[in-house]
Amino acid sequence: ESLDDYTRTILDKAFDEASSAADLGTRIHANIEAQLTGKLLPHMEPEALQPALAALDKVESMGLRINASEQRVVCKRHGFAGTCDVLFTHENMHGVLDFKTTKTKEGEPIATRFGQPAQIAAYLSAHWNDGRGIVEDNVGYNMYVSTTEIGRVDVVKYDHTTLQSEFDMFLHACAIWRHRYAYDPRS
Repeated sequence: ESLDDYTRTILDKAFDEASSAADLGTRIHANIEAQLTGKLLPHMEPEALQPALAALDKVESMGLRINASEQRVVCKRHGFAGTCDVLFTHENMHGVLDFKTTKTKEGEPIATRFGQPAQIAAYLSAHWNDGRGIVEDNVGYNMYVSTTEIGRVDVVKYDHTTLQSEFDMFLHACAIWRHRYAYDPRS
């Protein structure tokens, strides 16, 4: 086959794999959400069910008191909104937990991606702090659910300093977005 045909075949396969991975992540997330909100699990196939149950077991083992799941949070002060996976309290802490599905390899640590801690910080500030940033009693977690090592669930915790720095970065990105699209939902 020609180089152009071969390139097209490779790109098609890459996009198919990415689409398939995103679909699996969506199904796992739907199962987690259903369980947290008291609904029937919508996806019973093992590749979507087993990772979701492992994540739910991890949440339970953390002792979090879940206040809301799939909660829309709005920050009128800074003009942004989003849907938060889990709002919780634990001891004297107010927190946000966000689920991420990922492919893992045995023995390799999870690496957070750019923007993930900023998302947590933005939700914390919007919901718990009326947009005033991060306070001492805030905690944030990303929970990484493996789609390749079934049962592996890694939790990354963000401390106050990291969350405040990420929130500051988020506000700059939010301002750029408003400028780029000439839209400010506050006006």
